[in-house]
Amino acid sequence: AVPVIGERGHGRIRWIIPLFLFPALALYTVFFVYPAVDAFRISRYDWSGFGGDKLVVGWENFREALTDPFVQRAVLNSFTIMLVGGVVLFALALYFSVVLTHPRVKFKRVLRTGLFFPYAINEVGVAFLWIFILNPQFGLLNGSLRALGLERLAQPWLGSPGLALGSITWVIIWMQIGFYVILLQ
Repeated sequence: AVPVIGERGHGRIRWIIPLFLFPALALYTVFFVYPAVDAFRISRYDWSGFGGDKLVVGWENFREALTDPFVQRAVLNSFTIMLVGGVVLFALALYFSVVLTHPRVKFKRVLRTGLFFPYAINEVGVAFLWIFILNPQFGLLNGSLRALGLERLAQPWLGSPGLALGSITWVIIWMQIGFYVILLQ
């Protein structure tokens, strides 16, 4: 019988817990903690990364990064994707959760599978799929628009600054919605 905490003799197995935790903590330290600490240390140098002299600049690299317009734009885009994508994702997931729990809805398994399938695909596979869908020359979306006589709606979905952020946000929503539908059910 396995001793339960509070039972007499449970102190004998306390030494086993660190023994089982040590390999996981050692791997975590080697592959995550050490590289993060080392990256922080290196970030405080003016250094090419390929040898040569390292000049200690302290926090100057961080100040420079915070005032760089490209970094600021990247942070703004990330927050936009997080906020807009998160709100739309949650709203759609809530809607589909309600639909899937309604007693009159038929083909629930098919709908549930269709919603969860994108989440089960590898991110690289999703990226390639959407590159082929959104390609401005031979993509499925623009090809379909042209076939329907809506050529004026065909766009460079990932090549236009005004459309790329929305396109990427939509792909993230499409990929993640199944997971959140399952969480909300």
